Amino acid sequence: MSFIVSFKGQFKPYPLPDLSHYDRVHNVYKSKKTGPIKDDEAGRDSHFESGKSGASAGISAYKKSDKEFKKEKIPHQARDLMSTNVKVMSEQASYQDAIELLKKHGFRHIPVINNENSLVGIVSEKDLLTANNTQRVSQIMSDKVLTCLDTTRLQDIAKIMLHEKLGALPVVNEKFILVGIVTQTDILHFVTNIMSINDLF
Repeated sequence: MSFIVSFKGQFKPYPLPDLSHYDRVHNVYKSKKTGPIKDDEAGRDSHFESGKSGASAGISAYKKSDKEFKKEKIPHQARDLMSTNVKVMSEQASYQDAIELLKKHGFRHIPVINNENSLVGIVSEKDLLTANNTQRVSQIMSDKVLTCLDTTRLQDIAKIMLHEKLGALPVVNEKFILVGIVTQTDILHFVTNIMSINDLF
């Protein structure tokens, strides 16, 4: 169970749909720097092989070590990528409170909690555009919230966000306590980083 639906503070498993059609996306990030080796390139390679010194062996060892280190540093789970300094608001907060919090921090989504600090909803910038200034957050928010565990794989998060057309995904721990949030921007940063180190693989 990697994804959970929160509804009015109660949590239940999210039945995973068939997301196999998103698997083809990963092919975009594969390196295409392949092809026959030219004669001059082969000559240079054989020259270095035949005259390999202790220095060049050391460089090769360093490059291999650096490659392995960077592989280990690539984020794999929600907790590696999520924002942990999550701003939340009470379901009793006003429309104006929500507007001010969004503007102050530049957010587009704010998780909503109840008096027991349980996740009961999420307010988006889009929700506020269609609300009026007399409403409470409890009347504006989406009260059925899809969340993920902090151990959920990033590729699964990306697929679900695409499938459900989500701009943000709150992250909870095994006790269903809110510990972070993953946004579309976080995913795009992740993809950019993957593309920049693609030549390592």
